[in-house]
Amino acid sequence: MSDTINVLGIPYKVIEVSDLMGREDKWGETVVTHQEIKIWKEASPEEKQMTLLHEILHALDYAMRIFDFLDESDKERTIVQLTTGLYAVLPELLRFFEKWKKEG
Repeated sequence: MSDTINVLGIPYKVIEVSDLMGREDKWGETVVTHQEIKIWKEASPEEKQMTLLHEILHALDYAMRIFDFLDESDKERTIVQLTTGLYAVLPELLRFFEKWKKEG
């Protein structure tokens, strides 16, 4: 699968890959210099969704410098926490988006 997602006007190509720099513990990677988000193709659908959200947060951070005041470890921990929270509420958020879209 290869597709594109727009992050603040920047098109990122979303690519499913079998290898992420040889690391088995890594499910995704954002390569801002190539505008790519790589997702491990062996991940479950839920893992792919969470990983895509996680990598989008990295792309947003890069573009907006949201977490520049944090070191890399704290930045990653913050993005993991945001991913978990946003992923949990996303179905409800989408339900409201659809409701309001139908209402016009």
